[in-house]
Amino acid sequence: MSTLEEITNSSLLATYEICELFGYTKQAFYKRKSNATLIKYNPDVIRSLVLNIRKQLPRTGGKKLYIMLQEDFVKHNICIGRDVFLDFLKTEYLQVTKVRRYYNTTNSTHWMKPYPNLIKNISLNKPEQVWVADITYLRKNVLFTSINRCLFQENCRLSIS
Repeated sequence: MSTLEEITNSSLLATYEICELFGYTKQAFYKRKSNATLIKYNPDVIRSLVLNIRKQLPRTGGKKLYIMLQEDFVKHNICIGRDVFLDFLKTEYLQVTKVRRYYNTTNSTHWMKPYPNLIKNISLNKPEQVWVADITYLRKNVLFTSINRCLFQENCRLSIS
């Protein structure tokens, strides 16, 4: 495109004629010319601005950061839109990580001895021959409630503690 601009400046031909010679449209020529005059942002400056705010407010999201940094963008002569700013945060790995909202109630790395499966090779041929016990923890407001279950053949008993 720079060759096209040089020829346009020194030639008597119209812009659309020169663009046709090179296989460009007039729209593409002027769009490229306007994009060249836009001020590009410095990623190091934006990164430092974001990290300064994140020191004080570590969980601040991208949209709020964009609003908070508007004055700093004007000071540093940075012209950047919200979507480009959010893309910048994504490429620089500066997005806030999501917090897990569930609780892990099973601890498989405990100190207690795991026992072998005693009913592996037993054939079950009458009711109530084998009983299975289970404890399930349910979250109720802030506290956890446990449900103790004792199961056998086709019957079930529940006890809530």
